[in-house]
Amino acid sequence: MAEVPSGKNWICAQIGAREHYLVPRAIADAGELGLFITDIWLPPSHPLALTKRLAGRYHPALSSTSVWAPNAQMLALEAQSRLQRTDVIRRTMARNRLFQREAVRRLEQITDDAPRTLVAFSYACDQLFAYAKSRGWRTVLDQIDPAQAEERLIQRLHPADAIPHWPAAYWERWQVETTLADVIVVNSDWTRQALVDQGVPSDKMCIIPLAYEGVTGSRARHHYPARFDAGRPMRVLFLGQITQRKGLSPLFSAIQAIDHAVPIRFDFVGPTTMAIPDDIASDPRVRFHGSKPHQVTGSFYEQADVFILPTYSDGFALTQIEARTMGVPIITSRHCAAIVRHGVNGLLLDDVSASAITSALMHCLHNPAALAMMAAAQEDFPTVQSIGKAWTDVFDS
Repeated sequence: MAEVPSGKNWICAQIGAREHYLVPRAIADAGELGLFITDIWLPPSHPLALTKRLAGRYHPALSSTSVWAPNAQMLALEAQSRLQRTDVIRRTMARNRLFQREAVRRLEQITDDAPRTLVAFSYACDQLFAYAKSRGWRTVLDQIDPAQAEERLIQRLHPADAIPHWPAAYWERWQVETTLADVIVVNSDWTRQALVDQGVPSDKMCIIPLAYEGVTGSRARHHYPARFDAGRPMRVLFLGQITQRKGLSPLFSAIQAIDHAVPIRFDFVGPTTMAIPDDIASDPRVRFHGSKPHQVTGSFYEQADVFILPTYSDGFALTQIEARTMGVPIITSRHCAAIVRHGVNGLLLDDVSASAITSALMHCLHNPAALAMMAAAQEDFPTVQSIGKAWTDVFDS
């Protein structure tokens, strides 16, 4: 267990199954991943893999890779946190500390002097990077979001709401991570610019987008009427976390401002983490479907005429690619990855406001032929193979 395969000198440390383990899978596909360290890893034969909450903590694409996880320690901490009803911030910080402590112990078992590159994710790698540097290894930080700039933005937009505030120590550790990182990978120019504004050197950063591997469904089933009416209303889909950060408050305000006689219907798919206005919750034009597994979300895209994401801030927003893969035009802000080309495959909001959202929705409603043209626009999205090469080339760019 101590060493890693000869010639595969990249190590990835990741908490959770973020993007279905996309980064370690991409590096493994490029033939460079020698060791993957994660918090919980449960192959299908494991008894805990039968529980709904833990069933996704495995990926067959990594079955031939050396994978190590401190299952017992991490599950014990989670059980204790739930029993004590620890708040999400303290629970997350405790999890990050425990994971790093156990991961460093695993790294200490590597006794050869081969050059290594350690990839780890933001907010859970300051100790990992410090250890890697003590061994002379290279370090790559995967920055998952715009960091403190995002928190400040949401607090500024919603000062009256009880939005969790990460303590100063959390951000101080993040600053250590950015200092110790030789390269910082971000998923979009939106995140890159936000980090530059926070003092992160731009020459340390490179942009690697997320890859997309498809949802169940087919673009061939998607059709538009000559005009929308009461019998065939325009169907608008939001899919993701129903939260303030995603711009749901101005979207709800836009719905409230649209006359009930206007033929538009709204579907919301995803977990709710904010208060829903009573008139929105009872509005017959609006349906909340709750969380749905990834393998069935394709049916919602198939039925949608337009996808809406008025986000205040997203490191990438992979749902944009999901929507476009399914042939659905998008209404979104400029605060995420630049997937939308205005007027070509969707519409970009001038600002995240009820009036801007209403204007975009009305434009789509009155121009179904334009929606059909945007739906048919051709796309060229990154693959696991292409981003794997991008990751293993970060020191050459």
